[in-house]
Amino acid sequence: HVKDFSIQRLTHQMGFSVTGAIAGEGMLPMTWLWSELAAFNRCYSAILELWPPFTNNLEETIALEQSWAEKSMQYLLNFQSISS
Repeated sequence: HVKDFSIQRLTHQMGFSVTGAIAGEGMLPMTWLWSELAAFNRCYSAILELWPPFTNNLEETIALEQSWAEKSMQYLLNFQSISS
């Protein structure tokens, strides 16, 4: 699974918020991850997992997830050349 994320301190300084992110826009070090995996010379298939926030309604949330999926796939396809 590939799931990018963001961790932010809450404004009242009593904990953190862990949220999903578009692949390549969060805190997961994708370039490092792919370079580490390249050493094992294995299949580069992965399951993209997204964690978008709920918006005003289900339709908007689905549209947001679709947008995140498209942007994430564009980003992840850049790693095809690394694995070839």
